[in-house]
Amino acid sequence: MRPGSNPGWFVPQGPPGPARPSGPRVPQPYAPGQEIHRRDFHAPTVNRPGGRPGFNPAPVRDSQVPESRDDLWRMFIATDLSPEAKAALTGTAWKVPEFLRPNVRWSRAEMMHLTLRFLGDTDQDRIDVITECMSEAASRSGKFTLRLDDTGAFPDLRQPKVLWVGIKGEIDRLHMLQARLEGSLKRIGVAGEDRRYNPHLTVGRLQREVPPFAAGQIGQAFAHVRLPEPRPDIQVDSLVLYRSRLMVDGPLYEELARAPLG
Repeated sequence: MRPGSNPGWFVPQGPPGPARPSGPRVPQPYAPGQEIHRRDFHAPTVNRPGGRPGFNPAPVRDSQVPESRDDLWRMFIATDLSPEAKAALTGTAWKVPEFLRPNVRWSRAEMMHLTLRFLGDTDQDRIDVITECMSEAASRSGKFTLRLDDTGAFPDLRQPKVLWVGIKGEIDRLHMLQARLEGSLKRIGVAGEDRRYNPHLTVGRLQREVPPFAAGQIGQAFAHVRLPEPRPDIQVDSLVLYRSRLMVDGPLYEELARAPLG
């Protein structure tokens, strides 16, 4: 390793070696800001104990890795949040005791949206027809206002995995918009969701290997988090189609299309 180089990354020196022998496939390290290939989407971006910083996958055999298709993009449909709402949501992390915070992967402000429909891996050539479905649902719905509610967790605050903040306000209109969107997507062959739509805003996910005792402490602390008053509003005025790209330093959301309401 060269003096002054990043100790977290191995930089090979000299001429290339012989061809890689058959056996377990070990993905090469990724640099910060680089997108993780779909075939390597089997490992978290958090560190394993004793591992190097950043992307740190475990060895995996080629037969265990699904085929990668570059024409498939991970997509979802959401509505944007106001800067005030994002500030209140990111602020919940600072109200959790400092010694517990590293156990949670906290969502960055630019990652925060109110998701109406997760589409998953989708062909790029379906963007136009999905946008038409969004426009159809949005044109039949007027603008409305939501508001941040209290904190919660999945599956519960006793042993949380996902920390979230709820939504209140014109919830009936949100459900109506989501149902119209679901109906439009169904007509183009998008399979329906197995579970009922449950609007929430994810603010953090517990790291893997967090002991149950620590998870319980996090849940108890998060249950006592109080958001600022008055609660920030969320003006719902458009639907947005996003592409989710898995980067070494976290997901990156890219806007693909927008459909105004009303």
